[in-house]
Amino acid sequence: MDRVKITTAQNVYIDYEAAGVGDRAIAAIIDLCILISYLISMTLATQAVQSTATTIVILIPYFLYFVLSEILFNGQTIGKKLRGIKVTRLDGTAPHVGDYIIRWLFRLIEVEMTLGLVALVTVIVRGKGQRIGDMAANTAVVKISRSVGLQDTIYTKLDTDYSPTFDNASLLSEAEITLAKEVLDTLQQGGNAGPIGEKMKATLLKKLEADSPLSPIAFLQTVIKDYNHMIR
Repeated sequence: MDRVKITTAQNVYIDYEAAGVGDRAIAAIIDLCILISYLISMTLATQAVQSTATTIVILIPYFLYFVLSEILFNGQTIGKKLRGIKVTRLDGTAPHVGDYIIRWLFRLIEVEMTLGLVALVTVIVRGKGQRIGDMAANTAVVKISRSVGLQDTIYTKLDTDYSPTFDNASLLSEAEITLAKEVLDTLQQGGNAGPIGEKMKATLLKKLEADSPLSPIAFLQTVIKDYNHMIR
C-alpha cells in the first residue's frame, strides 16, 4: 500500500494512503459515464438547432469538465468524490488553480491521447498517487478515510460557560487550526503518530508563547476549543 508523506509549512509530516489504480480507474469510469450522459442528453435536446456554434457550446463543458470540477470542488470530480479520493499538494496546502490546470494539460496527453495508458503505467511504476501531471504540479491523489461532516471541521460546540486555557489562541490562523484538527484525528484513530502529535504541540506552543503539561491529544483538543471560543 503506497503512502504519501505531506510536509506542511509547520514542518509537520502527515501520511496519507495514496489513491490506488483501482480507485482512480473507477472514478474515471464514473466521470466518463457522466460525460457520455451529458453529451447524449445535450445532443437530443439541441437536435432541432444543430450548428457549429451549438456543437462548440456543448463540447466546452465536456472538454473542461475535469479541470473545472477539481477547481470548484476542492480537488474532486464527481467520480473522485464517490470513491473518496482527492487531489492535494505535497506541502499540505490546497492546490492552486494553476496546479489543476497543469494536471489537466498533462491529462490531455496521459489520458485522452493515449487512452489512459501513460497515466496507468506512471501510477503503477511511480506509486505515491502520482501520474506525470501530479509530479509537474507537486500534487498527489490521496484517499479520504470518510466523508467530511461537522465533526471533521475546525468548528466545535462549546458550553456557554466555557473558559479558555490559552487566552491568545486567536493568534493562530484557521490553517493552523485545520492542521491541528487533522493531526488530532490521526492521533485519535490510534495510528503511529506520536511524533506528529508532539511536533504539532511544540509548533503551536511556540506560536502561543506558552507551555503546557497536557498530552498532545488533550492539548490539541483544548487549543481547538479555545480558538473556537475566541472567534465567536
